Parts: sequence; structure tokens; C-alpha cells
Amino acid sequence: MGTDPGEAIVVGVDGSDASLSVLRWAVGEAALRHRPLRIVLAFVRPVEVVGYGFTPTMWPEGAARADADRALSDFVAAAEHQAPDLRVSGAVVDGSPATVLIGESASAALLVVGARRTGIPAGLRLGSVSDQVATHARCPVVVVAVDHDPVLAARRPVVVGVDGSESANLAACFAFDEAERRNVGLVAVRAWTPPGRPWRSDVRPLVLDVAELETAERGLLVTDVDRWRSRYPAVRVEHRLVADQPARALLAVARQAQLLVVGSRGLSGFRGLLLGSVGRQVLHHARCPIMVVHPHHHLAAPRHGRHLEELGLR
Repeated sequence: MGTDPGEAIVVGVDGSDASLSVLRWAVGEAALRHRPLRIVLAFVRPVEVVGYGFTPTMWPEGAARADADRALSDFVAAAEHQAPDLRVSGAVVDGSPATVLIGESASAALLVVGARRTGIPAGLRLGSVSDQVATHARCPVVVVAVDHDPVLAARRPVVVGVDGSESANLAACFAFDEAERRNVGLVAVRAWTPPGRPWRSDVRPLVLDVAELETAERGLLVTDVDRWRSRYPAVRVEHRLVADQPARALLAVARQAQLLVVGSRGLSGFRGLLLGSVGRQVLHHARCPIMVVHPHHHLAAPRHGRHLEELGLR
């Protein structure tokens, strides 16, 4: 994929220590892609507090802004320490985290946000907006669990969910590109549902050859994925057909992945991936970072045109 040094990797932080693990992933990604890193901290102006029987008061905005500026300076220093040759900038931007980060996505090559995984305290504010950012951003988004360790996952494969839709086709293309960039293998996952037993004993079951259906499903998986193999001949590909619900299929395979790539809208087994329960399960419970790509955004954005042409999507 072509590299435009003007497009930065943007990472959202929320001032907490937990954001440091998200920042570390973003720094590594910016270095891998030879792009500058922009660190963004959303600043919500203090609100008026009215206590019963007391005069309305407001937390001093100057003090809150100073705290935000100090937190941002610490994050910039941490990024520069991790990658001394990386161009790093930072900004405190007025607005809610979701609004600020979606706005930043309009000029970013990639947007990185943190996610709160089950069992992590609810006070990590950025995690609560990761769904909104992943759904509405104007560039690819990577959602990183705040306790993710990129060093342990470095040699694991990239995983992609495919189902024959335009969204999954785009996701497969990006997944090949990510696997090649990282010099790791690619695991392509397709979920399917074998025919079940009749719900009434007096109903004759349809005569279906389950093995034949499975072979057909596997053929669709291979066809969807292998259209990209000639462009990425060095990428080792494993086709994984899983008889399970889509979310469980992806989560199970992603346990041993360094990155999971999904489209924002799919068909069949992955319909409504980021709009319903499947998307929430994947985003909230995956053990690895999740890259979300949007056909309705990325295919229409002029600034992605050259990249998409190089990837064969235009």
C-alpha cells in the first residue's frame, strides 16, 4: 500500500494509565507504517455542579485544562521514548471523546482507540465510545484492549472474517495487506450453520447432504479469499470454516491472532456486524486488536483513492 507521510496514525487517549498500552500499540503501528503519530486527548469542559442548598459552583476550567495538557505531555514523552525517530505530535481538543475522534478520522490514515474488556473498571471513559468511533469513523479504526501486550502477539497471524459481501471483500484485502506488512500468516474465517433436526417429530426432515453443503461453503470461502493471493504471494493463507455462530467463530480463532480485521457491514453469517449484538461481542471480548473497515466510507473517500487503486478495489 502506498505511504503518504502527511497522513498520521491518530490515537485517542483519555488521561489514564490504561491508555499507555493503547499508545504503545499505536506507536509500534506508526513506526511499522513509517507514518507520523498524532496523540489526541478529548477535553470536556467542566459542567456546573449544583448541590442541594448550596450556591452553584463550577470546577475551574483552567485547572482542568492544565491537567489535560500535562497528561498529553506525558503521553507524547512516552511515545518519543519508545520510538525516538518517530514524528510525534499531540493535541488537547475540546469535545466529547467520540465526537473528537470521529472528526480526527477525516484526515487520518488510521485511528486507534482503546476498549474496555470485561472485568476492567468502568471508569476508563474512552472504552465506552469505541463502538461509536468504530462505526462512524471516516478511516480504518483499530480498537485495542487496554491490557493488550503487542510483544507477546508479534508472531501471531492476522485473522479476517469473510462472507462474500462487499464489506468482507474489503476486509480481506486489508487483512492481506496487514499480514504482508507484519510478515505473518493470514487465517480467513467463514461461519456457517449446518442443517438442524426438525423441531417436530412428525415432520419429515429435508434430505440434505451435510458433507456436500460443507464442501460448498468451503469453496465459497476459498473463492472469496484467493482472489487476493496473486497480489500477496508471500502471505501464507489458512482457510478456516467454522460451524458456529459468527461472533463465537471469530472470537475463538482470534484468541491466537495479533489482529482481527472485519468489515462494518456483512451478509449471511456476519450481517450487521457492527450494528448489533455480534459487533458488540466482537469489539468487547476479542483478545486482540480489531481493525474495522467501512466500504461506504473508504471506497468513497477521495483521499483513499490511490491506496484503493493499488489494492485493486477501484
